[in-house]
Amino acid sequence: MKSTWTMEELKQVLTRETGEGLLEGTSWQREKNGRVAMLCTMLFPGLGQLYNERSIKTVIAAGVGTFYLSRILLNHRYAIREEKIRDQGPRYVQRIFGQDTLVFESSQWTYHNWMAKEYKERKIDWIWWSAGAMVVLILDAYVDAHIHDMKFKLEARTFEGGAGVSFVVNF
Repeated sequence: MKSTWTMEELKQVLTRETGEGLLEGTSWQREKNGRVAMLCTMLFPGLGQLYNERSIKTVIAAGVGTFYLSRILLNHRYAIREEKIRDQGPRYVQRIFGQDTLVFESSQWTYHNWMAKEYKERKIDWIWWSAGAMVVLILDAYVDAHIHDMKFKLEARTFEGGAGVSFVVNF
């Protein structure tokens, strides 16, 4: 095993490890547009992260979007189901002076009416939470597009007392 490296060998190893030169490709791969990333995320959660070539964030964003959409649709379906059950329950209406007047509602009707309202309120809550999550995802796509071409590089340097490694960030 070799314990010391020359400066040239160290530069080759660090270049290979940092992947320098791998961003050479078409213009859309090198330069990202923040507005395009935001629009893609608005169309479908995770699409902007996919545009920015962030695969893990893409999976997370798509999962978050799917989760919130499923909660909204589930509460919507529950509200419709409770309304159907409610409308099948007994209500007693009496016609007084040509006008229908509610005389009595069964406790079953009242319960299902209350549950239908509860599920509608939950649906609205999930819509608000999903809107907040979408804002976070849109901002994430926008920021990632702007820092996409940021390059981190490790460089071998010689100093007065010896050699070392420096960390360089290029925009």
